[in-house]
Amino acid sequence: MTIRTIPVELPRAHSAEIYRTVDDIDLPIHLFKPQDVTGPTPAVVFYFGGGWTGGSIQQFYMQACYLAQRGVTCGLVEYRIKNKHNVTPFACVEDARSAMRYIKLHADRLGIDSQRICASGGSAGGHLAANTATAKNCDAPDDDLAIDPTPAAMFLFNPVLDTVASSWAKHTHNESVSGLLKDFGDRGSDVSPMHNVESGLPPTMIVHGEDDVTVPYQQVIAFTQLMLEAGNDCQLIGYPQQGHGFFNYREGNNTEIFTDTLTRLDDFLVSLGWLAPGQFVESFDASLS
Repeated sequence: MTIRTIPVELPRAHSAEIYRTVDDIDLPIHLFKPQDVTGPTPAVVFYFGGGWTGGSIQQFYMQACYLAQRGVTCGLVEYRIKNKHNVTPFACVEDARSAMRYIKLHADRLGIDSQRICASGGSAGGHLAANTATAKNCDAPDDDLAIDPTPAAMFLFNPVLDTVASSWAKHTHNESVSGLLKDFGDRGSDVSPMHNVESGLPPTMIVHGEDDVTVPYQQVIAFTQLMLEAGNDCQLIGYPQQGHGFFNYREGNNTEIFTDTLTRLDDFLVSLGWLAPGQFVESFDASLS
């Protein structure tokens, strides 16, 4: 099999491979690999946010740099978005699931332990990460459906977990979000994690701002309760007085909160037995060298 690669400008991304080509669009996953590690590593696959319309893989660049230094292989997934490719959110979900299947298919070659893959993302990216485990009737027609895209764990940053307009309205009257939900039409329940909770879903941790008016905190409370009732391991960590996107790195502004959420991710991987406990490296190297 010939593996297609593209040039990478991102530091620490040893390679970027095309995981899917659709409508003549090459979709890459940027790989950040730990140095001097023997044996297969755990992996975190990140999906950026942006309301299924925009966004950039740079959102999780800092997290990937840190985790690579902790011995974790990270993938930053590019997927189709509305502003650039004129697609609906269902295309985003298709791509997210295809990317996870690609990682699993090539895990041995990439030095990844296929039993230790965590899906992660923020906002709409959190929605995509969750849908690697929960989506119904939303797989790419050329995907190998014998490969289950369900990850072994999920770490979600203020994720969208309800894409059914009628139930979303019970928790918010945010008009901009309601407009985005129109793109889901009558199929919103197919890709609504809230409506597809079942037993056997992977252990999940959610970090969410309690003052989020874009994705209301009550939504993740309800999702967490459904997960627990189904017998799944789901932890919700609320951040008082924090709104949407609170976890994003902004130099000189929210570095303490950024560090805290990254520490939570590190601790989550340790709790799964994927990483050895270690002191968080606050001054990790994310330089361009």
